[in-house]
Amino acid sequence: MSHTLTSTSAPSLPAKRRKRPSIATGIRLQFLTDIKDPSFVFFAIIMPVAMYQIFGTNASWAAEVVNDKTNVSATILVAMATFSAAISAASAAASTAADLSSGWARQVALTAGGVSSYLTSRLVSALLMAIIPVTILYIMGAAQIAWMSSLGLWAVTYVLSITAGIPFALFGLAVGMWAPARSAPGIAGSATSLLAFLGNAFMPLGGSLFTFARFTPMYGVLNLARRPMMDDAIPTADGVIHEPLWIPTVNALVWIAIFLIIVVLGFRRTTQRYRA
Repeated sequence: MSHTLTSTSAPSLPAKRRKRPSIATGIRLQFLTDIKDPSFVFFAIIMPVAMYQIFGTNASWAAEVVNDKTNVSATILVAMATFSAAISAASAAASTAADLSSGWARQVALTAGGVSSYLTSRLVSALLMAIIPVTILYIMGAAQIAWMSSLGLWAVTYVLSITAGIPFALFGLAVGMWAPARSAPGIAGSATSLLAFLGNAFMPLGGSLFTFARFTPMYGVLNLARRPMMDDAIPTADGVIHEPLWIPTVNALVWIAIFLIIVVLGFRRTTQRYRA
């Protein structure tokens, strides 16, 4: 009697799926890296705080009441908070250039999340960076002579100041994608400071300079942040003018769109390079 032996193959184990990296983890790691940058401490915190101390608290006219909602010190506080949010977000996002040049972004492109997850974590981390200097400035202003008529006004202007980081985080990403790695953060920070001056943030401008200011990226976000306390009044070197809400709103939206387009073009350029 013959026995036929049949071999049975062991059941194959299902292939282990590649786990998609958590964007939250990427944001946390990126944030912890960015916050240790000495340039962030100086340009985003020390510089705006010093300017606010000089012009927003020590000046003889800082305590003067502007209207029934606020005083001069508070309007300078919002301007410096907007600037600090913008420069911190722009500088943090521009450090993307270092990753692109070092090859780290190429490694990220090979993961399940890809470059899109990396850029998302960069963008969100940059916006989180904007919260730190704005919070410090608001604590200083509330502890000194800045005055707003209600807690709601403090809260709304605080949030609007932080949102100034949105277009400038995109601006920083655009610079990081297109500028040389070594100079990208410096370009982003210097350009943001220049745009703050040209955008009527550091001092009231007049004449042709103010006309030009209306077309700069800082003008829209600054005046949207000041809107709850200033209504339609805009301080200029030639006196106070009144302008409708659509002007700063359109300004902010157009610049967000422009920077977003540049980022998308840079994203396509980067992905094509890594696929080659």
